[in-house]
Amino acid sequence: MKTLFKIAVTSLVIATSATSCYVSQTTSAPRPVYQEPQQEADEISFSTFYTELSPYGRWIDYPQYGRVWIANQPGFVPYQTDGHWTYTAYGWTWVSDYNWGWAPFHYGRWSYDNFYGWLWIPGYEWAPAWVSWRSGGGYYGWAPLSPGISIGVEIGFNTIPQHYWCFVPNQYMGSNNIRNYYAVRNNNVTIINNTTIINTTNQYRGARYWQGPDRNDVERYTGRSIQPYELHDANKPGQQVSNNNINVYRPRIRQNDMEKGTPSFIDNKPRPGQLPTTAAPNRDMPSNDNNPNNTAPPSRQYTPPANTPALPERPRPSVPQQQPQQPADNVRLPQVPQNPDNRPMPSRPQYTPPTNTPAVPERPRPSMPQQSQQPVDNPRLPQVPQNRDNRPMPSRPQYTPPTYTPVVPQRPRPLVPQQQPQQPVELPKPMRVPQTPNNKPPQQRPQSVKKPQDN
Repeated sequence: MKTLFKIAVTSLVIATSATSCYVSQTTSAPRPVYQEPQQEADEISFSTFYTELSPYGRWIDYPQYGRVWIANQPGFVPYQTDGHWTYTAYGWTWVSDYNWGWAPFHYGRWSYDNFYGWLWIPGYEWAPAWVSWRSGGGYYGWAPLSPGISIGVEIGFNTIPQHYWCFVPNQYMGSNNIRNYYAVRNNNVTIINNTTIINTTNQYRGARYWQGPDRNDVERYTGRSIQPYELHDANKPGQQVSNNNINVYRPRIRQNDMEKGTPSFIDNKPRPGQLPTTAAPNRDMPSNDNNPNNTAPPSRQYTPPANTPALPERPRPSVPQQQPQQPADNVRLPQVPQNPDNRPMPSRPQYTPPTNTPAVPERPRPSMPQQSQQPVDNPRLPQVPQNRDNRPMPSRPQYTPPTYTPVVPQRPRPLVPQQQPQQPVELPKPMRVPQTPNNKPPQQRPQSVKKPQDN
């Protein structure tokens, strides 16, 4: 009995120690932490731009910038047509309604040509928008940047042309229908004089850009709170906006890789006054802060791929050979002598009609009856004198028709009454009152009465 008790106690102790050891091992082990692998952004070359943008525009070889792209959109203006501004952690971001808006509005620069319109010059760095900003006078304004404008350098009044700028009242900044509130372009000069440049900059992948108006200022003008959108990388070209999220394709552009791609079609038709170019020149980007290595892009000399099928040569129409002209059998034209020894040919003799040519009788002219010149009883024409002695007739004076000048009736003038000369008006002489003593009125003289005379 004691033996069984000892065995039971021993087994219980062993089981208890084994359980405690297992618990201590499980509690002391650290909990694993899951970390999402960091994905590197895709890298592309300019050939991706050529492929993705060719269906929506045309590529041309521009003398100043090399290969540039023109959108097939009538009336298109960058950062104004079909799009709006959205605030993100990177600043004000342009959200385009076009399928191709992921590239031209976030890479490269824009320039305007009077013949072609707006030209997009591809670039290497991504930004929410490559624009310059202004504010003041109740307006916000922006303008696309051209090649050669460096970020962080002070922009003068004439650095950006005035027709590049687009202005909108402060209360409509960030509206989805912002294109309905653009100011009239004719007022740009007045608005520019009342605004100042916004110099607030930001960086993305080492590239500096202007991020636009301050968020707090826009909230104060619009009277509403602004919820920033979040940017996410997309896996294919394009962009999509949903629930305060923007999925945009923003890969890196290889700068030191020779480009092997080329657009499917390049419009090399020169504009008026421009010489045609046989190949695309090397385009060097302007030195600015967007290219930290200050390296030039590779050459864009076109090289056809090796697998391009050879086009059959178009047959040219055969031109029948003309037989040498035989001398005509014409007695009127002299025959040209042969020149077998390549001697100098004599001068061609003048044509002389043959002697046996029948004379053509001269056609008789009709005799005109002689008209006797009688004096004309017309006072307007001078009379021609008779020529009885065969004396030379005086030259007949040329007839000059009289000029009938119509008599314009004279407009009757209004009769002005003749004023009689003013006669001097004699004023009545003041009557003298005779002075009498005691101021008594003088006595009137009795009037004499004439007596009638007796006949």
